[in-house]
Amino acid sequence: MKRSASSSNSKGPQAAASLDEEKNVLVRGILDNARSEARKIEVEAERAFQERLKAAGSQVKALQRETDERIREQTAAIERDNASSIAIETHRIALRNRERIVHEVQERVKRRLEGLSGKPEYRDILVGWIVEAMIGLGVEKASVNASADEMRLIDRPLLTEAEERVRELTGRRVRLEKSGSAPLLARGVVLEAEGGRLMFNNQVPTRMLRYQSQIRKLITDALER
Repeated sequence: MKRSASSSNSKGPQAAASLDEEKNVLVRGILDNARSEARKIEVEAERAFQERLKAAGSQVKALQRETDERIREQTAAIERDNASSIAIETHRIALRNRERIVHEVQERVKRRLEGLSGKPEYRDILVGWIVEAMIGLGVEKASVNASADEMRLIDRPLLTEAEERVRELTGRRVRLEKSGSAPLLARGVVLEAEGGRLMFNNQVPTRMLRYQSQIRKLITDALER
């Protein structure tokens, strides 16, 4: 009986050692599996992070492109607005300059005519105005009125010369006489047909208006050279 007990005791430590070894193997396997899963999770997390980072980078680039496009569009719009504003202002300045020059030309013409009023060549100017008005009226007989200074220059010889000029230019024989009405205020002449049915105003202010489009064109052409 004692031998039997001794034999059982001799196997006890070996069995315990074998059990411990199995436990260790099991634990190592669990740890290895845990490490492997942890590594997989780490790799997956890193991949997901990189994908999110790449997607975020793409979004950033897309936003940057959109921002750049908006900046370009806004810049182009500002440039168009500026160009339009500059063009409008340039046109406005050009118009102001043209109007100023037109006014200056008119004033110079008036001053020049005033300076010529006492000179012999002014008589030829009056003849030209009368002839132009008579041709414009297209009648056979008319009276001539003008400013007080000019009426002193309009005599029978001057009217006869105007009649001859009309005949030379149109082939018509006409008759001119001085008006008995009050003298005009502005320089130039006004012809009235017999009976007062028709009138032709050839005063300086009216002539300026009549030829204003031509004056403006000449000034515009000169400014654009």
